[in-house]
Amino acid sequence: MIYLFFVLYMITGFIISLCLFFWALKNGQFRDQQRARFLPLLAEREEPEQR
Repeated sequence: MIYLFFVLYMITGFIISLCLFFWALKNGQFRDQQRARFLPLLAEREEPEQR
């Protein structure tokens, strides 16, 4: 009986994950991959304190 709840829990999580993935595809969350790869490089660099 415990396994049934575990399997239902896994199936529910999988269905929710699929719904969120297809929602993200529909809304263009994965469109601009060329720009996204450079975003970490564009962050402002902190200058070290000079003593």
